[in-house]
Amino acid sequence: MKVLKAMLCLIIAITLSLPVNTLSAHAASGKKYAIAASPDVYLCEEMNSDSDCFAIPYSYCVEIKAEYDEWYFVSYARDEGIYSAVSGYCKKSGLIVVDTPPQNTYLYYPLDVLLQPRSRTNGQKPGLEEIVTVPFYGNYYSGATKYKCVLYKGEFKYIEGEISDYETNELPSAPTFSQTTSKARNESSAKAITAVIIVALAAVAIAVLLFTGKSKKVIK
Repeated sequence: MKVLKAMLCLIIAITLSLPVNTLSAHAASGKKYAIAASPDVYLCEEMNSDSDCFAIPYSYCVEIKAEYDEWYFVSYARDEGIYSAVSGYCKKSGLIVVDTPPQNTYLYYPLDVLLQPRSRTNGQKPGLEEIVTVPFYGNYYSGATKYKCVLYKGEFKYIEGEISDYETNELPSAPTFSQTTSKARNESSAKAITAVIIVALAAVAIAVLLFTGKSKKVIK
C-alpha cells in the first residue's frame, strides 16, 4: 500500500506541474494575424502593387493565409452584418505579425451614401435618388485625390473623400510573433507529452501492483 500511495502522489504531482500554456496552446485557433502599422498597406488583387484595392485601416488587422517572398496572402473583415470577408495580397512591409490580434480586429464602419443616376431624364426634374448603407473597407489614394472604398453589390466602389476619424488600436512596440515563442511552445508540448507518458507508465505500474496483491490474497 505504501508503494501504491507513492505512485498516486507521483501522478498528482506530475499533473499539477503541467504548464498552463500547454493547454491554451492546444485550444488556440491556429490563426495568424498582422497589424497594419502604416496607413499605406494596400490589399491587392494580385502580387502586384498596380492591382491595389484599398489601404487596410491603420492599426487594424489582416489574417495571414499564406506567405510568398515579399507578400502575404490575406483576408480582411469577416462575414458580419453588412460586411463580407475579402481576400487578396499585402506586402509584408508595414505589417506587424502578432500572436493575438486586438479585440477590434477589423474596422466596422458603415456609411450612408446617396445613389444618384448618372444622367437626369429631364433638365428640370431630378432622377430617382436613394440612400443606402454600405461597408467602408479603407481609404484609397490616387495622387492628391482621396477616396473611400466601399463594397456595393459585391464590387468595390469609390467615393471621393477619406475616413480618418475612426478609433485606432494600440500598436505593439515590436513583433510579438517570433521563433523564440514557437520554440517555447514546442518545448512546452514536449514536456506535456513526456508527462503523459510518465503518468501512463505509473498507471500501468499501479494496475500491476493491484493485480499482484489480489493474486496473493487468493493463494492464501
